Amino acid sequence: MLVFFLLLGTVLVGTFRMKPVFQATAVLEIRKTGESGMSLENLFSEDLGAGGDKDLNTEVEILKSWPVAEETARLSGHQLVLDRSRPLYETLFRRLKHRFKGMMSKEESDREGLTGDLVQDSNEPFRVESLAIPALERSFAFKAKFSDDASFCVMDEHGEPFARGIIGRPCTTPLFSFTFHGTLYLERSVFPFIIRPLSQAAQDIRSNLEVSPIRNTRLIRLILTSRDPDEARRLLSSVIAAYQHRKIEQKTLMASRALDFIDKQLNAVDEHMQEAVNKLKRFKEERRLVSLSDSVRVAVDQVAELEKKEQELILLHKQSEFLLSMLEGQQIIDQESLYSLGNAMGQPVLISLANDLSQLQGHRASLRSQYTELHPTIQAMDKNMATVKGKIKAEVSSLANSIESQQKALAQEILVAEKRLEKLPEAEKHLADLTRQAKVYQDTYSFMLEKKGELQVTKASQLGDIWVVEPAHAGHGFVKPNVKKNVLLALILGLALGIGLAFFLDYLDASIKNEEDIQSIVTLPVLGTIGHHHQPKNRRGLKEPDLFLLEDSGSQLAESFRTLRANMLFISVDKPRRLIALSSPLPEDGKTTCAANLAVALSQMGKKVLLVDADLRKSYLHRVFHLDRSPGLSTVLAENDWQTTLGKAIRKTEMHGLYLLASGERPPNPNEMLASEKMGQLIDLVSRRFDFLLFDTPPLLQISDAVVLSQRLDAVVLVVRSGKTSKDSLKDAVELLSNAQTDIIGVVLNDIDFRRERYYYAYQYKYYGKYYDGKAGYTTGGKKGTQVG
Repeated sequence: MLVFFLLLGTVLVGTFRMKPVFQATAVLEIRKTGESGMSLENLFSEDLGAGGDKDLNTEVEILKSWPVAEETARLSGHQLVLDRSRPLYETLFRRLKHRFKGMMSKEESDREGLTGDLVQDSNEPFRVESLAIPALERSFAFKAKFSDDASFCVMDEHGEPFARGIIGRPCTTPLFSFTFHGTLYLERSVFPFIIRPLSQAAQDIRSNLEVSPIRNTRLIRLILTSRDPDEARRLLSSVIAAYQHRKIEQKTLMASRALDFIDKQLNAVDEHMQEAVNKLKRFKEERRLVSLSDSVRVAVDQVAELEKKEQELILLHKQSEFLLSMLEGQQIIDQESLYSLGNAMGQPVLISLANDLSQLQGHRASLRSQYTELHPTIQAMDKNMATVKGKIKAEVSSLANSIESQQKALAQEILVAEKRLEKLPEAEKHLADLTRQAKVYQDTYSFMLEKKGELQVTKASQLGDIWVVEPAHAGHGFVKPNVKKNVLLALILGLALGIGLAFFLDYLDASIKNEEDIQSIVTLPVLGTIGHHHQPKNRRGLKEPDLFLLEDSGSQLAESFRTLRANMLFISVDKPRRLIALSSPLPEDGKTTCAANLAVALSQMGKKVLLVDADLRKSYLHRVFHLDRSPGLSTVLAENDWQTTLGKAIRKTEMHGLYLLASGERPPNPNEMLASEKMGQLIDLVSRRFDFLLFDTPPLLQISDAVVLSQRLDAVVLVVRSGKTSKDSLKDAVELLSNAQTDIIGVVLNDIDFRRERYYYAYQYKYYGKYYDGKAGYTTGGKKGTQVG
């Protein structure tokens, strides 16, 4: 029970000392490439776009990747942190206080009580904006102290002023620059203010970000936790922005490079086109030639069309060379450029390979956030990408060779067509050449403008692949700690630990607790079980024996001793045993109490009983019966005329038929006295005058007095104490007496707690609890009708 309450108290204290944690959530839809706009992939194939759970899981890993986290830290300024959080108990106390005082509404109270000592005076959440932060190798801890006039002071770790400023205005320190935003009411004016490296800020974001796909949809749920709900919402918005930026950057990389290439080619073609048009115009003006004949115009158009095709082939050849150069390195190859080349050359295999490479590149980017370059998973992924790149390279090389062959064939056709034009008159021939050149450049310029438009559409179409279904938002109720869950777990764990510890301690406890323990060690019968009882202690802290049969003859304890008496007499039917010693393995097992109460129980039957205090070292029986210690046994044995002294030493008690021979003064040689011939004569003499002689002897395992005396008696009764006497002690005591050939008639189990052993003694405890009305202070009862061997 103590373990249970300790654990429960510890959990409650720990829970209410924790600082509340809030969460912001958002939902994104990851659309298939080109689904929200026109793209080459969407135009050329319906089933080649990335999709399915595998692709969605790739996006999840990209969202959790290190580059996205670093970009988020830059966008949000998360390198600077002003910690305004407080423990849960203080939070709840302040909320209740404000509600009772009526200082604010419930919503404002929740907001103020849970997010800090600062309450926003405007709709803008309080935040810190980083303006300039250098590259840092470690964190720096400061404290920000705010004043009522909206000014603040940043102090270093030694409490010295580091910078001063005003909320809403830029503040420049020797290390960094920042701005606090928001108008604040202050109750606690000093807060921890930390600046940390970008890597630490990114790691903090990653550790607090949870990304998971929503089953059977193309939706992804994002959850980010923080000690400030506004900070959680702002950070999650930055995560989405960083992810969108990275995706756009990845998807438009090759399109941007292709656009740069087209722009350079357009400029060159435009210059040649302008030059050709100007030459044609000047020639017409100088020779006064307006137009060509129909036959010549047909020949010129034929040559111009062939040269246009030649320019297209040249452009495709340059595009293939550009892709081959990219494939030689480790740069990311965008599938759109490969789609364009594959479609232009009628190669669906190249389009399919482009899709495979795109998926592998995305998957590798997500894995790279978890593993290093040397990890086997990354190396296996690189090997797969190298295989796909090899196939793409082979296809592009084959296309390049095909383009070169088409260029050679086209050059022959152009040569044949040009020879036809050479037969024309010189002036008409020259006009035809100028017209053909101008037309070729104009057609080439139009073709390149068309390609530029396609690439611009491709680039713009990537912007809509990510749709923010549910923007980042945060409630003002904390998600951690979960008080109910913690308390429930503490209750379950406390009960489990308490029960487990009880069983473990019980397993480690080698003491005797019930009759079953005794019978598992020795084959002796249990003559009686005496319940737990309170015994007053003397000035030396030792328990004083009580006479329960005299104090309350109707109590459960009194009945226990009557049961002991009955069992002892029953076991002595065939072989009368009148001279009985009561001993125990160790001190304080209750042998003196049992001896005194058993003597009273025998005398109540009308028997004449002599109770002898044979413990000459530590005697107690004279105190029990309120008699003097001397004269006693040692006095008698020390006298020559011992028979005369014996008559004076044996004194009558208040109980009819019960006499006491006290121990007398402590002699220097107790063991020798008990082993003397005079002791034997004394026993023979008094045994003829009394029905029963009960001897209270010293503990067996400490002193040999009991063993010496037991050889002169009929039997020995061993007294053990529940929960104190060890099993080994009982075993050693029995072995010691057996070696002395002493008759041990049984064992008395003393001071047993029936409530603790309620399962073993369930019937007896319930029966005696109803039948007897014991005195207040007696917590248990005895056992009736114990079966003996």
